[in-house]
Amino acid sequence: GAVLPDHEHVELEQTFVLEGSLVDDDGEVTPGQYVWRPGGSRHTAHSPNGCIVLSFFLKPNKFFD
Repeated sequence: GAVLPDHEHVELEQTFVLEGSLVDDDGEVTPGQYVWRPGGSRHTAHSPNGCIVLSFFLKPNKFFD
């Protein structure tokens, strides 16, 4: 799997899961599902067994240490 560290979506982010799953505090997104986050949202995410997603960003995410 993989871990996406703490980050903020500076503007709208849209993600469509093609394969595997993506998990964060809001739940699990599986193949065929779509999720979006408004600008200013902050979270961490992980994929227990890996995943392939199609994501659209208006601006790059801001990552925190």
